[in-house]
Amino acid sequence: MTMSEAEIIRIEYEAIKKFCRGDKGLALKITSELGLKMRDYIDVRNPSAVTVEELCGVLETALTNWNRNEM
Repeated sequence: MTMSEAEIIRIEYEAIKKFCRGDKGLALKITSELGLKMRDYIDVRNPSAVTVEELCGVLETALTNWNRNEM
């Protein structure tokens, strides 16, 4: 199943919210840091054919690494 750009952005947003566990300040900081260029920061082989599961896994790894670098 391939996802549209809008679906990928929605999944990114939901992953950020889940990662932040309700901390709106942290979610806003991550969103403003990464913006809509998140795919420049993460390794997705083919963004137009990425699966939900693959994107969520990649996002979790990228956000965890990003959070470690911020500490």
